[in-house]
Amino acid sequence: MFLGNEWKLPILHRIIVIVGLVEFPTNWINTLWRDVEHHEHSDTNISIKGGDAGVGETVEVKILTDSEKVARLRAGYGWLVPYVISLNDVITSIGAGMTVRYFPLFFMNDYGFSPMQLQILVGSCSIVVGIATCLCNRTSKILGRVKACFLFEGIGTACLYVLSYLYSLPLLLVVYFIRGGFQNAVYPLDRSLIMDYVVSKQRGRWNAVESITAASWAGSAALGGWLCDGHDYRYAFGITAHIYTVSLLMRIPLFFLVKEKIEDHDHDLQTALIEDGNKTHLQVCLESDVESI
Repeated sequence: MFLGNEWKLPILHRIIVIVGLVEFPTNWINTLWRDVEHHEHSDTNISIKGGDAGVGETVEVKILTDSEKVARLRAGYGWLVPYVISLNDVITSIGAGMTVRYFPLFFMNDYGFSPMQLQILVGSCSIVVGIATCLCNRTSKILGRVKACFLFEGIGTACLYVLSYLYSLPLLLVVYFIRGGFQNAVYPLDRSLIMDYVVSKQRGRWNAVESITAASWAGSAALGGWLCDGHDYRYAFGITAHIYTVSLLMRIPLFFLVKEKIEDHDHDLQTALIEDGNKTHLQVCLESDVESI
């Protein structure tokens, strides 16, 4: 606001320089993170008092080791889960690159948004994404992660179809926020599903797939610009919605590949009794310290 609220290059140049300078200390802070030491084949024993345990009782839970957990989850065709989700991410990124980068131009050219109005819009969308992510997480505890992701991504895709035909600015803003929030809310759950099906030493390999996703985003942005110039922004929205629909349908196999307990509110603490042959991997021992009176 103090630098100016007009679409003029000198003003925009100053803003870009200031933002770039601010990024230096924030990026430096990220270098301070350290990986938590993890032993793949070590067991974790957790003592839980209270809750469902009786007075004076201690519940010791042996958590499945990394390799044991993955061996269980990969039963059948479970090993396909990371591939399905990663391919879904790439397809979604191709569609997003055609549209997301042109939302600011859409609001600026079609609705005359000023720089300040546009920044308020972008900042508000980030808040909505945070709220939608929490809502998606809560929904996953009721429906399961796969169904929650399908529901939220489906709503986001439907909203993008609506954006390609809607002209009323108040309604358009509402749909825009819903689309942005719901479409991006599934990312943490997708990551958790992938991590459930890979051992720790392979997680870096699957995280590297995100670089392919970023590359597809950049490439499709050129196609999106060509569509916007040759037609209009709403035409590009419609094409992206079709791509999102394909990505959404690709989630259907996950309904059959992923087996999870909906009532389990903590995915990290597995409380199911799993048997591998005749060996029990999860042992629950109750020790009663209550003295008889």
